[in-house]
Amino acid sequence: MPRLIFFLCLIFFAASVAISQIEFDVHKPLTTEQAGLKGPVHTCKIYEQTMTIVNGNASLRALRLLVETVYEQAGRMIEARFYNNNGQLLRANNYQYSDSFLQKSRADFYDKDAQLYRQTEYEYDNAGEIKLEVNFDYDDNGKIFRKTVLTHDENGLHNVKDLKADGSPFKRNFLGTSQSGGNKAKDTKPKENTGIEASDGL
Repeated sequence: MPRLIFFLCLIFFAASVAISQIEFDVHKPLTTEQAGLKGPVHTCKIYEQTMTIVNGNASLRALRLLVETVYEQAGRMIEARFYNNNGQLLRANNYQYSDSFLQKSRADFYDKDAQLYRQTEYEYDNAGEIKLEVNFDYDDNGKIFRKTVLTHDENGLHNVKDLKADGSPFKRNFLGTSQSGGNKAKDTKPKENTGIEASDGL
């Protein structure tokens, strides 16, 4: 089944041609130049469309939004959103910079019911490597039931602390599962896929 990729761009001031790199490390956000976007792009939306051919007759399915990225005027990425096959938001990343360096980012993870189940905050060193990672896991009522703090050094992961919302140690039973009901914490890796749109957000 052929897949068609579309690139559109919402811009700051003038029309531009968008030919963007689709896949990227969420901890190393691309600038518009690195993404191959031409002109002062504000928002880039990546779409996919499939085409079915039966007995020589082609039919197109509706466009499907896969990834949306937002850039500041200087061209640095400040937001990235990833969607599933049904167009539902899976993950949203936000980026903060200090001078020319990525300083902090936050990732919000959503389940199939569009409910937030995990929020992760990252801090980076001057080389852009993660030095601190804090996970907040939410229960079915939208309350934090676990906080996991991971510190990193030049050799990688250095220390892990698993805590309850009140700061006390988070204990697990012998099966390795939590004893706090309503745990929907899970690791989801959104697809960083294909297609594009660009806008000025006006």
